[in-house]
Amino acid sequence: MVNALRSRHKKPESDNSWRATTVLLIIIVLFLGILARLYYWQIVRGSELSAEADQQYQRTRTISGERGQIFFADGQILVGNTQVHELIVQPHLLED
Repeated sequence: MVNALRSRHKKPESDNSWRATTVLLIIIVLFLGILARLYYWQIVRGSELSAEADQQYQRTRTISGERGQIFFADGQILVGNTQVHELIVQPHLLED
């Protein structure tokens, strides 16, 4: 009688295998979808996106090298910015 009750409440094996197969198929489809998307971004649009990224992160700017002024505690300028012109002579290159 106990065996009869157990067999009556037991789920069929095919029901569990069907669920496992369905879950496995869903995982495979999701994985293939991710692979397809990666292929699209890397292979199909890779060079275009790489050029766009380079434009965003590489630019050339010239920054002037002005320095700030240094003041005494009473507000007078200790060191300031002045434009200086220099002339350099190399005597051994001069002709008489």
